[in-house]
Amino acid sequence: MKTVFITGASRGIGRACALRFAREGYAVGINCISSTDKASELREEIRSSGGECEVFPFDVSDGEEAERGEAHDYPGILAGEPEELL
Repeated sequence: MKTVFITGASRGIGRACALRFAREGYAVGINCISSTDKASELREEIRSSGGECEVFPFDVSDGEEAERGEAHDYPGILAGEPEELL
C-alpha cells in the first residue's frame, strides 16, 4: 500500500489532501502540533470509510522533536518510507 505523510493535515488544505489520498487508497499519516483533537476526528473519518490512518503529533520544524517523533515506535502505516510527503 502506498503511504503519504501530511503535515498540518488537521484542517484546511491539509485535511482535504488527507481525505483525497485516503480515497485514492493511500495509507495516511497525519502530522500536527496542537490540533490533535481535529486530527483524531479526521483519522476516525478516514478509518470509518475503510482507509488506514495514524496521527503523528510532533513539530516537524523542530529538529530534535522530529527526530524523537521519527524514532518513536508508531504502530502501523509508516513502517517504511512514505511515497509522498506534504
